Parts: sequence; C-alpha cells; structure tokens
Amino acid sequence: MGLSLNVKKTECMVISKKSSNPRCNLVSKGEKIKQVTTFKYLGYLITSDGRCTSDISKRIVMAKDTFQKMKPILANGNINMTTKIRVIKTCVWSVLLNGSECWTTNKETEKKLEARDVVYQKNDEDIMDREQVK
Repeated sequence: MGLSLNVKKTECMVISKKSSNPRCNLVSKGEKIKQVTTFKYLGYLITSDGRCTSDISKRIVMAKDTFQKMKPILANGNINMTTKIRVIKTCVWSVLLNGSECWTTNKETEKKLEARDVVYQKNDEDIMDREQVK
C-alpha cells in the first residue's frame, strides 16, 4: 500500500532570485514531472521569482472595490467618524491584508500599499470635512 504519486497531477517549481530560472529534472516511475513558473496554493499565487506582486495587486483591487461598496455607509452623516474608521479597518483593511503574512515585499510593493493607505486616509478626511459642514 503506502503513498503513491500521481505524476500527471504533480508539478514542481524552483524559487530563485536569479533572472534565469534553474531547471529541475525530477523523474518518478520513469516519467518526468512538469516544472512550472507559477503555482496556486490555497488561493495564493506563488511565482518562481518569489515575488507576490500579482497577488498584492489583486488584493489592492479587491480592497478598492470593497471601499467603493462601503461609500454609502461612509458618506452617511448619521454615523459618527469613529464608527466609519472601524468600518474601514474591519471591512476594507481585512480584504487588503488577507494573506499578507505570506507576502515577500520590496520597496515597490511597499509603495503600492502605502499609496492605498494614503487614498483611504484622504477619503476619511473628505468624509470628516463633509460631516463638519453639516
């Protein structure tokens, strides 16, 4: 009995910072195992260069969409600012940062995330200004 490997469903990937990806020649039962450059694992895209830029970009778009859906709540003058900030932190930030503990970041991706933070802060200030005018 024991563990058996289905070669047709098995893939391998080498993660390297080198510009040319090293080859991995794995063979099982005389069949070569396919090497891939991207791999989806538990909903997250892993790339052979070890970067998560596509996943981070996807999360930024999802958070932006969530923020847009929350605008009627955030623009409501009957809801105080503390509650609005909690809504953003709970609904928007959780979408943005889901899985972030697995991300490998660099200066470029940090700038993207910081820019998104500035957008949310700017929108908070706009909402606060509108609230004070009322």
